[in-house]
Amino acid sequence: MSYVFFYRLSKLRGIWDGPGYFVARARAARRKRSFSRPNRGTLPVAFGDPDKQVVRATRSEQAEASFGEFSTQEIIIGQRYVENRIWKLAFPEKPRKPIGFPLMTHLDRLENQSIFLFREAQHAFKNIAMPWSMGKDSNVLIWLAKKAFGGHVPFPVLHIDTTYEFPEMLEFREWAVKHYGLKLIVKINEEARARGVGYETHDPVTVTHELKTVALQQVLSEYKFDGLITGIRRDEDSTRAKERYFSPRNAQFEWEYKDQPPEFWGQFTTAVEPGEHVRVQPLLDWTESDVWRYIQRHNIPIPQMYFAREGKRYRSLGCWPITKPVVSNAATIDDIIAELAVTKTSERAGRAQDHHERNAMQKLRAKGFM
Repeated sequence: MSYVFFYRLSKLRGIWDGPGYFVARARAARRKRSFSRPNRGTLPVAFGDPDKQVVRATRSEQAEASFGEFSTQEIIIGQRYVENRIWKLAFPEKPRKPIGFPLMTHLDRLENQSIFLFREAQHAFKNIAMPWSMGKDSNVLIWLAKKAFGGHVPFPVLHIDTTYEFPEMLEFREWAVKHYGLKLIVKINEEARARGVGYETHDPVTVTHELKTVALQQVLSEYKFDGLITGIRRDEDSTRAKERYFSPRNAQFEWEYKDQPPEFWGQFTTAVEPGEHVRVQPLLDWTESDVWRYIQRHNIPIPQMYFAREGKRYRSLGCWPITKPVVSNAATIDDIIAELAVTKTSERAGRAQDHHERNAMQKLRAKGFM
């Protein structure tokens, strides 16, 4: 039987919901499902994934129920349900082997939520940038951005260059810009470097503030960005665990961590006054293991410094004078995931600015640090 036959048959029977893709009807989805519902508002995603295609709703379906009410899993179930009905009508004498309903995995849910946050940010703000450190989290963000926006990154990526970057990181930056077709903005706090601010003469917290935080403030003022998409995660640090998905900063670039807006039912803070901006955190719910599993799933390119060399590897990458490797023999992603399951060493144990003084990270973040 041809595809045209199925289209005509389904049109006759009134069970076709538009050419190209099926849409789940609420009654079918709710009758067939047997799983817990993901967060409301999550959109069907997966550009480039052959097993999960974006579903388009018809005008009649949009009028009947909001598209945001359906989870990706409900739409897949509804699609299978309609396909099975068409088969029974076309071949009543020939039973069709039931098609299974694949359940979303933990990584699917994280990806779904992250892409939803990307799209919310793109819709809410006029001028967005994405800070990019070339680390594993930043490269996962680039991958998610490409999935969210049809294979390209529609906003510039921002590298705050302290002039103390590892040479391998700079080489990776040049390669990745060409590979992904990125619009790159590089910012150096030339005024601080002219004053002699550096790790040779100042403590790590002072240098981090001058060469990273102040440089970020300068580029925000120059380009008038009202939204930043960052790659922070709650499990990295106790201070970052206090963050929101949409985290506002005032005109002085300060973070009021004691007075943050609630985020009920997928409603986020997007209103900003002149000079203010909001930081959007698509990876907030991810863990270090989640990041590595996602990198493994999609074979995402990352710097090779994360893998063991001579019994040591880097878990977190920053400025070379204050970033130290950890003892490890993990030379593959499988080894790293296995190591993370048993290690008691924190991810940022090798970052000196985190441990220079009590609550150093909280003080830096309150002033605008990532």
